[in-house]
Amino acid sequence: MDIFKYIKQVLFSNITTLMALIVFATSMAFATFLENDFGTPAVWALVYDAWWFELVMALLAINFAGNIVKYRLWRKEKWAVFLFHLAFVITLLGAFVTRYTGYEGTMSIREGQASNVMMSNGMYFQSLVNEGGEIVRKEEKLKLSSLTTPDFNINIGTKSKPLWAKCLSYTPDAEQALVEGEQNVVSLAITNGGERKDIFLVEGDSYFIGKASIGLNTNMAEGLNLRMEGDSLYLQTTDTTSYMEMATQLAGQIPPGERFRVNTNTLYHIGQTSFVLKGSYHDVALTYKPAKDKDTAASLPDRMELEISTNSESKRYEIYAKNGVMSAPTNVEVDGIKAQVLFGPQVSELPFSLHLRDFQLERYPGSRSPSSYASEVTVMDGEKEMPYRIFMNNVLDYRGYRFFQASYDLDERGTILSINKDYWGTLITYIGYTLMGIGMFFALFGRATRFQQLNKQLTWLKEQKKSLLLIPLLLGNTALWSQDRSIGLDTSQLLLPIEVNHANAFGALLVQDMDGRIKPVNSLASELSRKLMRSTSFKSPANGATFDVNQLFMALHKNPDVWQFIPLVKVDAEKSHSILEKIDKQDAKRLSFRDFFDTDGQYILIEEVEVANNKKPAERDAFDKEVLALDERFNLLYQALSGNYLKIFPKKNDPDHNWYSNKFQKAGFSLEDSLFVRGIMPEYYASIDRAQASGDWSEAMKNLEYIHTYQQVIGAEVIPPPKRVAAELWYNELGLFNKLFPVYWLLGTFLLILAVLRVFFYNNKGINYTYVALIVLAGLGFIAHTFNLALRWYAGDYPPWSNGYEMTILVSWFLMLFGLVFMRKTDFAVPLAVLFSGTLMFVAFLDWLNPEITNLVPVLKSYWLKIHVATIVASYAPLGLCALLGITSLFLMIAKGSKPQQSMELTIRELTTLNEMSMTIGLYLLAIGTFLGGVWANESWGRYWAWDPKETWALISIMVYTTVLHLRLVPALRNDYILSVSSVIAFFSIIMTSFGVNYYLSGLHSYAQGDPMPVPAFIYVLVVSIMVLIIVAHWRTNAGSKRDTTTLF
Repeated sequence: MDIFKYIKQVLFSNITTLMALIVFATSMAFATFLENDFGTPAVWALVYDAWWFELVMALLAINFAGNIVKYRLWRKEKWAVFLFHLAFVITLLGAFVTRYTGYEGTMSIREGQASNVMMSNGMYFQSLVNEGGEIVRKEEKLKLSSLTTPDFNINIGTKSKPLWAKCLSYTPDAEQALVEGEQNVVSLAITNGGERKDIFLVEGDSYFIGKASIGLNTNMAEGLNLRMEGDSLYLQTTDTTSYMEMATQLAGQIPPGERFRVNTNTLYHIGQTSFVLKGSYHDVALTYKPAKDKDTAASLPDRMELEISTNSESKRYEIYAKNGVMSAPTNVEVDGIKAQVLFGPQVSELPFSLHLRDFQLERYPGSRSPSSYASEVTVMDGEKEMPYRIFMNNVLDYRGYRFFQASYDLDERGTILSINKDYWGTLITYIGYTLMGIGMFFALFGRATRFQQLNKQLTWLKEQKKSLLLIPLLLGNTALWSQDRSIGLDTSQLLLPIEVNHANAFGALLVQDMDGRIKPVNSLASELSRKLMRSTSFKSPANGATFDVNQLFMALHKNPDVWQFIPLVKVDAEKSHSILEKIDKQDAKRLSFRDFFDTDGQYILIEEVEVANNKKPAERDAFDKEVLALDERFNLLYQALSGNYLKIFPKKNDPDHNWYSNKFQKAGFSLEDSLFVRGIMPEYYASIDRAQASGDWSEAMKNLEYIHTYQQVIGAEVIPPPKRVAAELWYNELGLFNKLFPVYWLLGTFLLILAVLRVFFYNNKGINYTYVALIVLAGLGFIAHTFNLALRWYAGDYPPWSNGYEMTILVSWFLMLFGLVFMRKTDFAVPLAVLFSGTLMFVAFLDWLNPEITNLVPVLKSYWLKIHVATIVASYAPLGLCALLGITSLFLMIAKGSKPQQSMELTIRELTTLNEMSMTIGLYLLAIGTFLGGVWANESWGRYWAWDPKETWALISIMVYTTVLHLRLVPALRNDYILSVSSVIAFFSIIMTSFGVNYYLSGLHSYAQGDPMPVPAFIYVLVVSIMVLIIVAHWRTNAGSKRDTTTLF
């Protein structure tokens, strides 16, 4: 066979496609676990930045491009398939362009200064040699990790006088350690001129600190020269030595010239130098190892040992560096050739400068928590100057460079900007994303596509089943479970709630929220309650009285001095264990305002919040996120207790239409309005006290009417119409979305059982009538779902798909629509659509528990992010549906056995056909959601792909499901059993993506500050059960019958 023909056949075969996809996915999965154990640099050096990983991606691109030609996918009837296969190739091309031409770095600027200096994110070995007037500069990009040593041996000298630099060892976060050897070493803590160091001192060496030096068994003429004699250490100085024994506090002095023994745990003070002997060691050697403690590692530099040599001489040198910090060069001299060497970030100059006029960091009252930070800069390019404000989601684009607000200096007088330059890589990748989305759309709705063929096949199978007599089958019972959660509070100071009708009337007042929106107080009260407590009611343990959101909101503003002692702030005991230990409340589920302060009145989270805020969002682990969440809830409660949320008084003729609370100072109200605003709330609260005592609420209602009238008159220009306010109050009261998901779950479960029964009892009237009745109920649920969407649209005066919560609700609505539209294709369409719509609405319910009512911390809040999350979550529903269809098919295969039973075979074929259709939809949603996440990341942080474990596992899931859908291209794997098994196993990648990464991989997503939680026992039971099901189904059917041989191409 012609060798070129053979290579072409191998490169473009379907087997190669599947093998490359499997290797790609497996490599990424391995990388995420490697990163968990050895850190990000290790996984980049061994996998993501390795030549073989690029080769796998290149092979995939060549394979896809070859198949486009091989199957002539540019034909009109194949345009959809052509587009997203071409998109995959273009996306990979964009990734290669980014890798080899893109550049990332940071820029630090102090207030009042300008800079055009950028430091790279990557580390470089750099050298400078000036030999006989000939200047030679060399730079070598390094792949650094704890598992590898940089492999370079380069000539840094001139051609006539070569000077070779070779890396012998590399130690990240290098910490000194002792191992067995032949040296004598002492361990000291030494201080000079305010500088303190913990050092190991090897016999024959000396150490300089400040203007002082100390040595061990050296011939130094000056400084402190320790002498080791046997197990004892001695010192003789020309100065008076003061000492203090730490254990006994015994102090004394040693006169100059007197030789004395140096003891451990004794502080010696000689001139400007103080030291403590921590220990002395014999027959040891000093080495370096990576620090295990995170706090210690953060303060330590990386260490590299070099061999600098010529043809006749060789010397060893140690150089040090910290990522993101300019390294000082080390002077070396070998065989008369002098050079400077260093490793660290590459420093480059931009063709323009940025001048930092002002760095702005706003903090909330009562804490050091930042509410926002921004950089006011001026771009200076020759004679051209352009002012600009850089902050979260507001990026400076100039001459191909993109500047993002990343962090700030600890003294708050400087900014740190991240910089990205990758125009062509980003553009090509975006073109790939766009083509992929278009191709997927036409693949679903084009006439001659595989998806439409499957749709027609479902219709044919439905007609075939109607003509068959079906046999009965006994089915097992399905059990439902529930979980009860109780919350206990220990306080006796709770007040009685305000009368509910009056509280509802107060809830109908209008308020301006932190974003400027005018809405009912009830909406703000509901958001505050859910944010603080993850609940919309509060029960007093003292008297059993229950507070709704209106009553609680009023109580917080009316009696803040009492409510500051009542536990209202939800806390996660697992994530916040160290915080709860600090205040001796390990079992607490809620904390009071006072719990956030120690006995000295200091905020207990001040250090943790500062640490978390100084990290980039992508670098924060679960503990950091919980700290910020607690800090956010604390600030919410602080604002409520301070009365700052009660912005119910509009200011007349205010150009910005600001509303104020009665406690706001210097708002500029007219004298008449000021008297009303200042006086009405105390009088209103007093009338409430009188009403609670007498039961007569008429006076309190009259004061409430005064406030309502003031709003209607002064704020007439901006207040929403009364019908819109009433609609929002009705929407809040109904809470239909939160009531629908358990109804959907229940209906979906029973409909699924009935759908299975109809396979065997198709003509049973009782089953059919019950099934139709439940379908009608599901339809009524869909109508309620639609009504509530419309009500939200009207109340908010905008289409309800502007945030993640609304997008998730909308996706669940489309799933219901999808199920009802395909109701006649298969009995399983509605049951599974209802079941997974309920699941999506439950996800929305969780988001509903954590609403955003104000920008409390300067974290990323991006429209792209909201769409990305909603789309990703939406993909989980059809892919979960595939797993359920696969399990159902396997059970039917076991029930059918190896005997021909046409009714069973038709049902199994129906389920697997629907399985493939659902998988196609789920894969498309997952791919679109993942790539939208890349767009979000690039628009916010300047990098559309960072190989974070979360996004990596999303890509793994895409590869897994792509592989499953392409299995049918291999004749030996084209059958119902393989598809059913694959759809079940593939869903474990989704479980890993959505849950596993959070609990078991690297610290960015792990709980308990990086400590992985035990694997729940039911997981093992589930895995074993599925494996038994797969094996038994195979044994009963010998892998079933062959599917049709129609291929995608």
